[in-house]
Amino acid sequence: MNDRTLQTVRTYAASPDLVWEAWSRSDHLDVWWGPDGFVTRTASMDFRVGGAWVFTMEHAEHGTFPNRIRYRELVPGQRMVYDHDAGEGAEADGFCTTVTFEREGAGTRVTLTAVLPTAEAYAAALAHGAAEGGRQTLGKLDVALTAAAATELVLERTLAAPLARVWAAWTEPVQLGKWWGPKGFAIEVATFELRPGGLFVYSMTPPGSSTPWWGRFHYREVVPMERIVWINSFSDAEGGVSRHPMAPEFPAEVHNTLTLRADGERTLLTLRGRPIRASAEEQALYQQFRASMEGGFAGTFAQLEALLAEG
Repeated sequence: MNDRTLQTVRTYAASPDLVWEAWSRSDHLDVWWGPDGFVTRTASMDFRVGGAWVFTMEHAEHGTFPNRIRYRELVPGQRMVYDHDAGEGAEADGFCTTVTFEREGAGTRVTLTAVLPTAEAYAAALAHGAAEGGRQTLGKLDVALTAAAATELVLERTLAAPLARVWAAWTEPVQLGKWWGPKGFAIEVATFELRPGGLFVYSMTPPGSSTPWWGRFHYREVVPMERIVWINSFSDAEGGVSRHPMAPEFPAEVHNTLTLRADGERTLLTLRGRPIRASAEEQALYQQFRASMEGGFAGTFAQLEALLAEG
């Protein structure tokens, strides 16, 4: 770093995917962006390289401040680089910021590094409380992520099988086809590629029906014998995201994190799921479905336990 750099670091109890989500949508950013006492209001957002987020930051005593962020680099879940200024005509007074997202244990370490254009601009930023403002902003993100975590569906099981056996049940397509899905549904595996960015596409045929439903995993992270992160959705036969066949208002995408831990000859399983890119109405419906989902997973895990008992 040099004498023009401001850096703020904070670690969150959420995965890089979920923290990235909070940075990449205006409805999330409007909740937490800005120092204490400021309200952020988005005018427009085009979240892509070359796109811009245009917004105001409002304070009851200090007034309203125009802002613009122009995205230079976006690596989902890892890194973003942007130019931050006050809008058209203010480019010369702007500065470049790099944000990195690094997994740290079960959480994410976020490092925000802003480089001011001159030593004078740096001194002025410090005089106006930029360093403390950055800390307050990342603190508000922590509050927002904690509130979001309260909506998670968390399922825990102790399985009477060693870790390697449980891992195989989650990562081998033939085995997944024997137990995944609602109890009694016939599962057929169409596509299976266990890697970040890979897809597991499958059909689920309800009892007494010849018309299958389709689902998919979009894998985001695979750590052997430890963790799988994926986005679960209903799909079409080609693996494209679609809606719940019986409840189209249900969130289209659910972010899941599976963690496995050996306990002697047993395995401790934790599955966490929460909707992403969901409207307030979709999130509310997800909460209404909690009891139903818990019951559905009870049947699914019963099928897993039966498979594991076969040895």
